[in-house]
Amino acid sequence: MIPKNMLDLGNDPLLEILARFSPLELTVFRQTCRRAYRLTKERCVWTRAALTYSPFLPDGPLESHDDRDLERYLLLDENWKRPSPLVRSSRHITKLASDIQFMELFHGRYMFIAGRSSLTLFDLETSGNDWDQPIFHQSEPRYKYFFASHRGPTGRSKKYGEIHISMIKRKYPTHDSVVILRLQPTEKIPLIQIAELRAPPLDDIPSVCNSNGLVFSDQGKNATDPGILPTIYDIASERTYRFPASAADTWQAHNRQYIEYIPSANLILVIHTSERGSFIPASMLQQDPSFETYAFPPPNNVGVLTQTHFNHGIFPGTFSEPVVISDETIALPSGASLGTKFTLVAAFNASDVPRPVEVRTFTVFLPVHSTDILFDTPDDPLFLVDVDAQSPLFMVHNLFVTSNNSGRARITARTHRLGRGSSDKIVLCEVNEGKISNPTRLSYGGSMNTPGYLFDGFRGRLVIPYPSLLSVVDFV
Repeated sequence: MIPKNMLDLGNDPLLEILARFSPLELTVFRQTCRRAYRLTKERCVWTRAALTYSPFLPDGPLESHDDRDLERYLLLDENWKRPSPLVRSSRHITKLASDIQFMELFHGRYMFIAGRSSLTLFDLETSGNDWDQPIFHQSEPRYKYFFASHRGPTGRSKKYGEIHISMIKRKYPTHDSVVILRLQPTEKIPLIQIAELRAPPLDDIPSVCNSNGLVFSDQGKNATDPGILPTIYDIASERTYRFPASAADTWQAHNRQYIEYIPSANLILVIHTSERGSFIPASMLQQDPSFETYAFPPPNNVGVLTQTHFNHGIFPGTFSEPVVISDETIALPSGASLGTKFTLVAAFNASDVPRPVEVRTFTVFLPVHSTDILFDTPDDPLFLVDVDAQSPLFMVHNLFVTSNNSGRARITARTHRLGRGSSDKIVLCEVNEGKISNPTRLSYGGSMNTPGYLFDGFRGRLVIPYPSLLSVVDFV
């Protein structure tokens, strides 16, 4: 007997037909009846769609992503390919501390907010009317919390993995320590302290951040020890490492610049970059960056790092906020390594504008048999801001990058004119093997509040702070 319509078929032939549907067609088919709904909830439907359409996924085998996430990644991919991605929903969190010092969005889902003496955690995918209620809150009036400061890195490269949060906890007037928390959202207590590293009393507030299981702390300075060399704490081995004394001159020379730490499998790339901010003199914005790398862990696993490469003042351009897209080992067909290549993106100054007004990718190559560092910068930027001669402080900043090991990345940046809050925009774009899709500019009324917006490209989510609320924007 010949079936009269598609739903008269058995499950197996129907699933074969669904394997030829696009992700958007699957969601439309799902809405036709209960059986269609059940079929489109089968894991094999979305697994086959992922193999066909190759969506932008966090690193890891396909089996490591659950059904709901696979569906989300695929639908976001279709939306992101539009000339202007559609905002699917926008909601607000209004019950916030008045003294927010730091915010971070982990795995695109868990929103961590630190006040001066409080820690709060939200699960943005909590269902029902309680989604805007915190799943964790802790207040300790005896202490003050500090995060990345003037010399600290942005930590804006998003890759999924185990989540750690590092901070300075200060008990006035003489007690400082570096505290490391682990986020475990499925447990009864979702934030636990796993380490506390004592620090001497400091005149300067130290800076701290973490990346790839390493915690970087500059340890500040005091009257008896003016040095500013940072330390590295390896969470897995519980060991502390220090930079060599020979690096002190470089750190001191760049004391008013930012320092970015970018760890790879066996190296740590350190970049001293231009000062960031709106009221920075042109002379500061045009300072040359410097690059250096250190073997990690150091040879014989001693406590002091060994420098492997160094370069200062030769990079072709002035930039700020470098963020890594990918790193890879370049090898000969025989398997012999030629070196390590980092692909990064940053906000660059234009040749005639002493402030960051364009976003470019660039590569840093570290040869195995040389201490030199080689650079390659494409001629064309990913995108430019609309430079306004009447607004000399118009600039691009707040770069976020979500990337995976395939070299594909989603990038956002904020542009604004100082004193014209209504012109704040967030630029969205995608890079795949060095090629960029059409950048999209999203305008938001009013000026964003400190400390700036957050973005996760895997889940398609923006969090935008305003003076009295947080706006959560979803693209899927």
